[in-house]
Amino acid sequence: QDEHRLYMLMEIIQGGELWSLIYEKVDATRSLRSGGCGAFEQSSAKFFAGCVIEAFAHIHGKSVAYRDLKPENLLLDERGYVKVIDFGFAKRVPFTDEGGNRQDRTYTICGTPEYLAPEIVRSEGHTTAVDLWALGCLVYELLVGRTPFADDSQSTIFRTIMRSKKVLGESKTWPRGFPSDGKALVKSLLDDAPSYRLGAGRDGLDSVKRHAFFRGFDWKSLADMSQRAPYVPPIKNAMDTRNFDPYDERDPLKPFRGDQRTFGGWSEMGADFPPQKV
Repeated sequence: QDEHRLYMLMEIIQGGELWSLIYEKVDATRSLRSGGCGAFEQSSAKFFAGCVIEAFAHIHGKSVAYRDLKPENLLLDERGYVKVIDFGFAKRVPFTDEGGNRQDRTYTICGTPEYLAPEIVRSEGHTTAVDLWALGCLVYELLVGRTPFADDSQSTIFRTIMRSKKVLGESKTWPRGFPSDGKALVKSLLDDAPSYRLGAGRDGLDSVKRHAFFRGFDWKSLADMSQRAPYVPPIKNAMDTRNFDPYDERDPLKPFRGDQRTFGGWSEMGADFPPQKV
């Protein structure tokens, strides 16, 4: 804190976005793509998806729907582990409304078009099951290098999502070499009926972990972070930002000319900036 600003400090995650790893750093991730069908080979896809599954197990355990899964919101730490960021769309579900009534679904239309579940597109109300749908889109993307409903037109994306059962039944949706267990996992997550999606039942995300696609995957070493990540980002020091695109800093904020007593109770500046009584 100073006389003009209150500062909020957050953890720095230096490894860059998973999006960049999928779409830009092709040469740097060549070894992760051998034997794949457009993007990463299975073991790498399992690791990145596994990190998200562990995060969702915690988030859903708090009765919170994340609602904005996409590679841009997945950052790599210094060891190559994925961290979920940007909880701007997250919401507790079920929740108690202003009238004191329990609401089991929420109706806000939010998220990124390519990852939206059908119930969001239809404005039918949704639960944490929308994250399972988005997870299915992500697993497909990790293996193929695009989402299953990708298109330049947002209206076309929505129409494709609405007819997802037909789309997922078409052979052209599944590139040559797409693993059969991976296909089964994606289809079980992209079930048009939210309550039938894998992970929506009593066992939650544990049922996803037990799916055949993850057979042999070491969930314990992932959870205790002793498993080596398939890609470890280059980081020179604590201030290294090479894994992010440079951008111009915003214009400086104007000095605060108001009553400093408003922020008296916030002060951490000690004798140089003593708290003032309001």
